[in-house]
Amino acid sequence: MKRSELKFNAKEKLHNNWAWGALMSLMLMLIAYLVSRGIMFLMFGSAGIFGFMMAERVLTEDPGFVISLFVSFAGFIYLLSFGISLITGMFDKGVQIGYLHLVDDKKENNVFKNIFLAFRGGRTYNYFVNVLLTSIFTGLWSLLFIIPGIVKSYSYAMTFYILEDMHKAGKEVGVTEAITKSRQMMKGHKFQLFVLDLSFIGWGILATLALGIGWLWLVPYIQTTKAEFYRKLAANN
Repeated sequence: MKRSELKFNAKEKLHNNWAWGALMSLMLMLIAYLVSRGIMFLMFGSAGIFGFMMAERVLTEDPGFVISLFVSFAGFIYLLSFGISLITGMFDKGVQIGYLHLVDDKKENNVFKNIFLAFRGGRTYNYFVNVLLTSIFTGLWSLLFIIPGIVKSYSYAMTFYILEDMHKAGKEVGVTEAITKSRQMMKGHKFQLFVLDLSFIGWGILATLALGIGWLWLVPYIQTTKAEFYRKLAANN
């Protein structure tokens, strides 16, 4: 599987579709920004309430309550952060599948429909469960140091492409079926995908130097190339 061929095919698919891809990137960034701002508002609000309650208990010399309140607040912040990662993950996976449709010549022209793809057509439950499970599994492996987590993230990289193909075929999807199939498919191919990701570093630096605006076009290029990677891989399995 040649990287040059994958990238060439991706650029061919994006011909006359760069504006579509850039708009989708912009919408995804905007959603991530709005959601993160909402979470920050909740965090600052809850921090104010926490501070008031803690100060009140300190004055009454109740250290046990202060400790339990602090632990509860820390847990709340963690769950809030995890929740935001799941929400943004749903939008991100919907966009990812939008590029798979582009590769399959079944592109949905309406950008909003692509952004909300994971919430449409009966996909929501299976997509949410798999976003949740891949996040948990990767996080648990990361506890063994960073490298196992990275390796597992590449094992799970094909999960949502597989999930979409199963959805289109009308197949019943088991809770971890797409994840398992992704692990099997990526045996012997994780390093190939890793090197493919590394090949975009130069473009990433240029996109960042261009005040980040270049990422609007770089993200579609990367996503389309990865969709091509999946199609080639699936054809050989």
